[in-house]
Amino acid sequence: MTKPAHRPDMTRAIEALLASPHAGRAVAQALTDNAADWQARMLIAEMRARRARRAYDLEVDGADDARQSGLAPSPWARAN
Repeated sequence: MTKPAHRPDMTRAIEALLASPHAGRAVAQALTDNAADWQARMLIAEMRARRARRAYDLEVDGADDARQSGLAPSPWARAN
């Protein structure tokens, strides 16, 4: 495993930005906005997954009901 290149100038520049009140606040706000956007996308993805799972479950249940009621051919029936 290689050791990452240490860049002290970049580290100092980042520390200076975060130490200043306005830049630090802007960075915090940007990180908060990114986290909120990510959480919203995750919520939407979770809702879509639930809806897809429900549709799949309803489809499977409907096929089971039809098979049990005799309306659908049995998967083991032979074609004559």
